[in-house]
Amino acid sequence: MSNKINFYLTRYKYMDLRVLVVLGPIALVVAWAAFNLGKAVIKGEASLFGKQGNNPFQ
Repeated sequence: MSNKINFYLTRYKYMDLRVLVVLGPIALVVAWAAFNLGKAVIKGEASLFGKQGNNPFQ
C-alpha cells in the first residue's frame, strides 16, 4: 500500500508545464482577438451586423 502512495507522490510532485507551453500562447491569441473584436463592436467599427455595425449609442 505504501508503494502505491509513494508512486503517486513522486509522479505528481511537480506540475506538468507542457500544458502551459502549448495552450498558453493559444489562449493568449484567442483572448487578444476577442478583446479587439469586442472593442471594435462597441465602437461600431466592426460590421458584424450590417453596414452600421453594432453600436447601440448611434
